[in-house]
Amino acid sequence: MSNKAIGIVAYITIIGWIIAFVVHKTKDDKSALAGYHIEQSLGLILVAVGLAIIGQILGAVAAIFGLLLMVVNIGLIVLWVFGLMNAINEKREPIPLIGPFFEGKFGFINA
Repeated sequence: MSNKAIGIVAYITIIGWIIAFVVHKTKDDKSALAGYHIEQSLGLILVAVGLAIIGQILGAVAAIFGLLLMVVNIGLIVLWVFGLMNAINEKREPIPLIGPFFEGKFGFINA
């Protein structure tokens, strides 16, 4: 699998992330670009899971939080598209808003 493909697959669900991670770890010539997108995708997954948990808790308290959760989910889809487009275009740019928080935080990816 090419390094570009690894970066793209990392954004396609959690199973895609696992596949991209395993393929990246087993390659002899690890690409910094592929590792970067695996890192950014993991950050996006962690934010999405965290917001889903918070949204479920708040949604049980008041219905207005369900509407807010829909808006947040649309925002997450937009961020996902930004990350995927960066991987497709082979750009090493962070996902807007949340990407800079995850740069270099997951040392096990490129180790």
